[in-house]
Amino acid sequence: MFFESPHRLADTLADMATVFGARDAVVSRELTKLHEEFKRGPLPDLATHYSATEARGEIVIVVAGATDADTAPGVNVEAALREALKTLSVRDAADAVAKSADVPRREVYALALQLTKEK
Repeated sequence: MFFESPHRLADTLADMATVFGARDAVVSRELTKLHEEFKRGPLPDLATHYSATEARGEIVIVVAGATDADTAPGVNVEAALREALKTLSVRDAADAVAKSADVPRREVYALALQLTKEK
């Protein structure tokens, strides 16, 4: 679940489509108010819709959880770890990558330490 500004909605949905793929999502606008609105669909379709349509009000984005196909065993742990280390600490990067790739944190942390020593 994500809270987003209407001014950044189209860019955020495009970024989510890049990261999460074509997962289903719901863009909710003005919850509990008179003009409450829900738009459902795959992230790429929602990104396209909101790049052409200006959103107003308070926005909540709910993205479907990962399926087995999204967490395929072919995840490149080293590449994901290198990317995560650009913005996160070694500990946080190892936690995030281990969780997303479903591999033991200890192994990912050791690889993260090795990658930071190479720099």
